[in-house]
Amino acid sequence: MESGGKRIRSGNDKIDVAEELINALTAAGNYLAVLDNMIRSEPSSTQDRLAETLEKGVSQVERASVVARRLHGLLSD
Repeated sequence: MESGGKRIRSGNDKIDVAEELINALTAAGNYLAVLDNMIRSEPSSTQDRLAETLEKGVSQVERASVVARRLHGLLSD
């Protein structure tokens, strides 16, 4: 969870990592949905805006991958 831009930790590493993974995947999905809407409804969207939105989505997927590996490590212990 976040409050005022500051992350509140539960004290349970597994829960915290799972929440971080959920947040990254949600953010990635949101960026990709925005990109889809831009492409479908704004034919005049500039390539720069499309590329920036796509880059943000890719970044969140990469973040989710890193977090998933951390979660796997925690669950393997």
